[in-house]
Amino acid sequence: MKSMNIHLRLFLLVGLTGALGSNHVLLAQEPESAVWLEGYWEGTGLQIDKQQWEVQLTVLDIARPMIAYPSLGCSGYWSMEQPGKSKIHYKETITDGFLKCDNGVDVFIKKLGKNKIRVTYYLYSYSEKAIAKAILKRYVPPTGDRN
Repeated sequence: MKSMNIHLRLFLLVGLTGALGSNHVLLAQEPESAVWLEGYWEGTGLQIDKQQWEVQLTVLDIARPMIAYPSLGCSGYWSMEQPGKSKIHYKETITDGFLKCDNGVDVFIKKLGKNKIRVTYYLYSYSEKAIAKAILKRYVPPTGDRN
């Protein structure tokens, strides 16, 4: 009975160490999964009513990118709701010009390539379908333009 107890303890210790080790590895890799989104992005958005507008996305912090819609006169930030390796869910908060843009929109970013992403906007209080989409391309701002 005593040798079985030693084997059981050893098995539990190895199993627990393995489980903790694998969790630690997953936690360490999670923030890096969206590194592809870092940088500066711009493009044109298209609403379901065919209205178009400029989009400028600045991602210096993956958890809280800054968003601007210059042609609409509003800007704000996105808060990460659910990270992913090639798709990320954000919630949009408009902080400037909030009467000109919808607030609380769900935003989904999909990686299309190294320098191209698709942004899909949902306003669930309005519709279960996407209300707008945008294709953004990575760009390098001129020196002195980085905030």
